[in-house]
Amino acid sequence: MLVYESDRIKHAYVTFTIEDTLSSVSPLLYERTKERLENDFGSSISDCFAHPEYLKSVLHDLYGKSYTSIMEKITANLKEFDSDKNIFHLVAELKK
Repeated sequence: MLVYESDRIKHAYVTFTIEDTLSSVSPLLYERTKERLENDFGSSISDCFAHPEYLKSVLHDLYGKSYTSIMEKITANLKEFDSDKNIFHLVAELKK
């Protein structure tokens, strides 16, 4: 039970971090990203914990090369927790 709870907390943290980072860059960025995740993948921002490639694809499609600065902000905000293997995988996938 404790492991399950820990995983839920990490998942919620990652979701919050992505949402907060996108919103702080621009509320429109946040809304457009949510819409594209839903339209393109039938997913939400919380699904990006398991599928970071969805987020990367959407941001790249929406913002071209400038998506890298957004990805850098997200990965920087997650950096302090990348000792966790799931968060490390997410950060590594976003940096590719």
